[in-house]
Amino acid sequence: FEAAVEVGDQLPYTEPEVYRTNLVQHPQNGWSIYGLEQALRAQGRDAEADAAQVWFREAWSDTDTLIRSSRF
Repeated sequence: FEAAVEVGDQLPYTEPEVYRTNLVQHPQNGWSIYGLEQALRAQGRDAEADAAQVWFREAWSDTDTLIRSSRF
């Protein structure tokens, strides 16, 4: 298990790319927009995260579903 953790720690952080790829096909996917914001914020990319937050609020303005994570 320790070796697996070491290997995992060496993998590139790809969450923003994964979310952006999904958003090309599904531009109003609230879970992906939310995940993108969270991933960007975790990287300290606050200006981009703020833009994603605005996008999320616009995309999700007509729903009553509360999103707490980037998966359904």
